[in-house]
Amino acid sequence: APTTPAPTTPAPTTPAPTTPGERPNLPDMIQDLGREIDPQAEAKLQEAYVEYFTPGGNPQRVIELVQEALKIQTQAHPQPQNQLFEAYQLLGLTLMRGGNLEQAISAFGAALQINPNYAEAMIAKGQAHFELKEYRQAADSLTDALNLDSRIFQALYWRGKARIELRDYQAAIEDLQEATNVQRNSKEAFTALGKAQLLVGDAASAQASLDRAIKIDSAVPPEQKSTYAEAYFERGKLYATIGDLEKSAADLTIAVERDGKNREYLMNLGALRHELAIADRDPSQFTQAIEMFNRAIDAPKKPEEEKDVSPWVALARTYIEQGNMETDKARAAESYRNAIAQANEALKVEKKAATAFYQRGVAERMLDDLDAAMVSLAEAIRLAPNFAQAYYRRGIIWYHRGEYRLAGQDFDDALRGEPGNPKYHVWRGLVHARLGKYVDAIDAYSAALRSNPLNGRTYHNRALAYLAIGETDKAVADFNHAIRLDARDAQAFYRRGVALDRLGEADRALESLSKAIELKTDFADALLARGRLYERLGNSAKAANDLAAAKKLAPAN
Repeated sequence: APTTPAPTTPAPTTPAPTTPGERPNLPDMIQDLGREIDPQAEAKLQEAYVEYFTPGGNPQRVIELVQEALKIQTQAHPQPQNQLFEAYQLLGLTLMRGGNLEQAISAFGAALQINPNYAEAMIAKGQAHFELKEYRQAADSLTDALNLDSRIFQALYWRGKARIELRDYQAAIEDLQEATNVQRNSKEAFTALGKAQLLVGDAASAQASLDRAIKIDSAVPPEQKSTYAEAYFERGKLYATIGDLEKSAADLTIAVERDGKNREYLMNLGALRHELAIADRDPSQFTQAIEMFNRAIDAPKKPEEEKDVSPWVALARTYIEQGNMETDKARAAESYRNAIAQANEALKVEKKAATAFYQRGVAERMLDDLDAAMVSLAEAIRLAPNFAQAYYRRGIIWYHRGEYRLAGQDFDDALRGEPGNPKYHVWRGLVHARLGKYVDAIDAYSAALRSNPLNGRTYHNRALAYLAIGETDKAVADFNHAIRLDARDAQAFYRRGVALDRLGEADRALESLSKAIELKTDFADALLARGRLYERLGNSAKAANDLAAAKKLAPAN
């Protein structure tokens, strides 16, 4: 959904009446250009203005009155210079208010044919193009207005917003800064400025602009209960960008409280709750995320959102993570089944939704329904041939089925889609190791570590590959890395001890093996290795104790 609110239709030359039924001052609405105006046409246009500005006024009646005014004026004074361009402007505004944007643009164009210097029509035309997502045409029309007067607030504001959509962020910032200079108390302009500043990575300036917008909004008397939500939404996104998830949640919550039917706000708050659940290991946040996504499903949709499956896909993903965190197997299985149900709902909306097939496949994998998971993931890949995550997940299933070459092909395809993803390199390394290609495995693990040098398990796996090709000193160095990253990794201490023993460093080997046993007292392999080392060192008593303990824990050894 667009992040900007629907454009507000600009008033004609004079403001709307301050009280219902107040009649506009017609002489101010019709520009004094020395035209000959028929009195009856003037009266019809006056009546049309009153109807337009009256709360609950009938738009069809406005259109009829405008058309009558134009007809009378044309018959009385057919000369082009005498035509009522203001009538075409009011016609366009009325059509725009009713959502008839193409017709509105035609009406504004007619006004401009009569008066090429009519800034109000240029601005309104630009806004209509904006609503149609025709951002280049919007910017061009607004530029025409600014060529007449470079400090027209509405033209600066809407051109700035159009330039955001065109990704011309620096130009947008310049427009919006000038707009805030013209109107120092426009919370909408400061909000749009903050959004543009965040998009160029200037978080400090963005926060200052959004803080200003919220300060302006907070000046609204409490009894009026401000419903302005966009500044809170944008600042909430800013806080998420800089990693302050708690402040982000607070702002996004206010945005949702003020505009609870905005799909984008609901989806963003749901996604944030999902991330907080994982970051804080707090399952209650999943419940809140699920509520937001369900509300997003029920929220009003724009025409272009009819096939948007993102709320159901987000629900499926959240249920999967909820299941992953659940310690009770039955409740975890229920979460995975809920994920499958939501993915199926998404597929009812859009039968070609690759992301829905993907989430369904992941949930089926977690339920150990591997055949079903393979079907779902294959369909995701068929629909989206560059879907790296789908290749990755299917590759893991191939790996656990012992189909290492097929797994390797999937991991290669995943890497083509996301070359820098360290997880894919790790699994490619595991495949190489299973196939006895230890040098290739080392290369894959090294690629993973270049992207993520803080993964102790990857150092551990690379150390095993070094051991397999006899580069024991490099293996010890990698086990040291793994231990520095996780000082409670008993396996790393055990395997480092074995490697040190191979290097003839008996004392260090004993120390490492003993640490492994301290961390895991029932570690049969470590007890066996230490027992045999004691035996070679001639310490028969300690050797006997360790070997007996190892035999008791693992009789097959």
